Amino acid sequence: MSIGLKRGTVILLEHQEDWEEAGKECAKLLSSILGESAVGVQHVGSTSIPWYSCKTNYRYCGRSKNP
Repeated sequence: MSIGLKRGTVILLEHQEDWEEAGKECAKLLSSILGESAVGVQHVGSTSIPWYSCKTNYRYCGRSKNP
C-alpha cells in the first residue's frame, strides 16, 4: 500500500480561497498549543500567496521568547 503520489510526481493546484482561512486557523491553533512561549506564528509559503498555484503543503513560521 502506498500513500500520496507516485515518486517524482508533483501536482500544482490553482489557489483556493479557503487556504487563507485554513492557514489562519492552523496558525491560531499552533499559537494556543505553544502558549506564552510563542511570540507569533504566521502562515508562510506558497499557500499564503493568493494568486499563486502550488502544492498544498502549509508552512508556518514561529518565533519564541526563549532561544
